[in-house]
Amino acid sequence: AALRRGSAEGAGRARAAAAEHEASVVAERDVAARLAASERRADEQKGRAAVLAERLAALEELERQRAGFSEGVGDILKGSGGIAARGVVGDRLDVPRGLEKAIEATLGDLLEGVLVDGNDDAARAIGYLRSSARGRVSFVAEESGAAPAGESGPETVPPQPGVMGRLADRIAGAPSGPIARILSRTLLVEDLDRALDLKRSHPAFAYVTPQGDIVRLDGVVTGGDGRALQHWLLARRAERDDSARQMSEVAAVRATAEGELLHLRQELAAAEKRLEAAAAAVQEGARATFEIDLNLQQARAGLDRIDRALPLLLGEQARL
Repeated sequence: AALRRGSAEGAGRARAAAAEHEASVVAERDVAARLAASERRADEQKGRAAVLAERLAALEELERQRAGFSEGVGDILKGSGGIAARGVVGDRLDVPRGLEKAIEATLGDLLEGVLVDGNDDAARAIGYLRSSARGRVSFVAEESGAAPAGESGPETVPPQPGVMGRLADRIAGAPSGPIARILSRTLLVEDLDRALDLKRSHPAFAYVTPQGDIVRLDGVVTGGDGRALQHWLLARRAERDDSARQMSEVAAVRATAEGELLHLRQELAAAEKRLEAAAAAVQEGARATFEIDLNLQQARAGLDRIDRALPLLLGEQARL
């Protein structure tokens, strides 16, 4: 009876150990699958970061080489013509996303205008360009100090619906002088209809929309769309800034993924230990059950021998 109880208890422990082992197998597989998925995501982010870094490096190299500028601009920026250029207008401007077309419509080729100390430098550089046949270049003389009175544009912005303010207030880094005055005299408005209405009532301003439609100071209206609308300099800078932003995002995602990987690796190691312990418990339970069952069989065999011997002994007792 004790052996029967022990066998039943052993069988129960064996079933419990088997269930624990099965649960440990499922848990280990789940953690391993999540770890593999996390590793794939980390690899994807790593590859994406490499692509972005390569593209960002290429854009920065293009900027260093002044790629895209005309031959004349490139020569002047390298010091030809005997002047010390301060760069180009487009390099100075900090244009918010969404206003690239408005700036292109407002400044046009002046985005590639070379910044110089004064008109004397501009004259010397133009003499060099003419003598060397290196093309035409616009020069913008920066002015020190505050702009002279009356050159900063009308002071009062029309308080009309759809007027988003002076373009100069939206653009940082504009060099003082002609560029600053142009931006100060240009108002950003919602659409072309609003620009045309305001030009009739407030002709002292030029009006430009975020889409690049513009009503200039002289009343000329320019609009439409096309690949040439956004200047390559602004487009390349926007791509560079976008690549840098995406790299920051990818770096944050990678940091999160690496932390998740570390946690999952620790969880997997713990699950493997639990699985190993469960497997050992199953083996130990099987061994104990086998021993109990063997003892139970031996006990039953002993009982059978007693049952067979008992009638003989009773018969012999009766004969004696």
